[in-house]
Amino acid sequence: MPKHAKILFSYRSRDTGLARQIARELRKCGIEIVSPTDEPVSGLLRVAVQRAAKKCAAMVILIGSADDPLTVWAEYEMGIFDALEKPILVLVSNAVPASSLPIELVNNRRQKFDPNSPEVAARLVASDILEAV
Repeated sequence: MPKHAKILFSYRSRDTGLARQIARELRKCGIEIVSPTDEPVSGLLRVAVQRAAKKCAAMVILIGSADDPLTVWAEYEMGIFDALEKPILVLVSNAVPASSLPIELVNNRRQKFDPNSPEVAARLVASDILEAV
């Protein structure tokens, strides 16, 4: 039976196109993307993020550019995954120098990828995540 896993996939709005391509490929690899906006919670988004995180095996953060790579929401999501002791994988474009990553990302597993090859990026992430579950 093939392995599968659920992840929270975090990215900046400017990386939406790339994130959608990678997400489509991740699904082909047995990775289900859980979105906090799918949670039936009236009120605060932070509660929806907490509930979504509990369903996930890991969090993947997409860093498509060096310009302000980490949102406040991504920091919040990372805090939840840290508290739940669940892995965080940082998927970093090969155009982003490691020196430009915020300190919050340095201690997490990182995987470099070519933005022109979302299918390769998805396979790398899927392999890493599925190995951990």
